[in-house]
Amino acid sequence: MLDLGDLLTLIRLVEIEMFELHNAIDGDNDEASNNAAEIVVQVDSLSKKLKSMYESELCGSENYPQYDEFVNDIKKYPPFSAG
Repeated sequence: MLDLGDLLTLIRLVEIEMFELHNAIDGDNDEASNNAAEIVVQVDSLSKKLKSMYESELCGSENYPQYDEFVNDIKKYPPFSAG
C-alpha cells in the first residue's frame, strides 16, 4: 500500500512528465509532438487518480500539504522554473 510520502513522490514525477510532454507537444519535432500528444491523455488520467488517492489518504493528517499547495510549490523549482 502506498503511503502519503509515496503518493507525493509519484505526484511530483507525474507533474514533471506532464511538463515534459507539453514541451514536446509545443516543440519543433513533429514525431515527438505526435507521440507526446498520444501519451498526455493517459498521464493526465493518472494524475487525476493520484490526486484522488492522495486527497482520500490525507484526511486527518496534518503533516502533509494539501494537494494543490504541493503542486504549486514544486512548480517553483526546476524543471518547471528557469533556475
